[in-house]
Amino acid sequence: MIKSIFAVDTKGGIGKDGSLPWPKNTEDMKWFRWNTMGHVVVMGANTWFDPMMPKPLPGRTNVVVSNQELMMPEVIRLSGDFIPMLYQIEDDFPTKHLFIIGGKQIIEQTAHIVDEIVLTRFDTDYECDVIINIDSMLEQFELIESHQMETATYEIWKRII
Repeated sequence: MIKSIFAVDTKGGIGKDGSLPWPKNTEDMKWFRWNTMGHVVVMGANTWFDPMMPKPLPGRTNVVVSNQELMMPEVIRLSGDFIPMLYQIEDDFPTKHLFIIGGKQIIEQTAHIVDEIVLTRFDTDYECDVIINIDSMLEQFELIESHQMETATYEIWKRII
């Protein structure tokens, strides 16, 4: 199963100045870890090279879509038309989910193949410079779970179309 997991602010913002726009959020980090641990995480080069990003994410198979060499043999690097390669990775890891974790280009390029969206919604405008049209993206999904926690709402959306 291919899933996207990401967080948005009130305006669909996902990034600012090349990194996450919100302060470190332990609750959201635990949610991300709980969902992705033991699975495959797929990210673009900008997400990979974010200085705040641990490299590689421990306990997960790390896949990076990039034309640049990564110098980390434990990371799977994809380049070019990577969508067919994602299906091959899905076949290679039949007991694991593939989680698209960012950034914007990768989330948008894979939106048509994603089965579920695991979404964190922060109730604050962080004045982001990277925005996703989340309402448009969710038109093909239905909300199947929602949990209001202390700092955010955590939602799971399943594709209906």
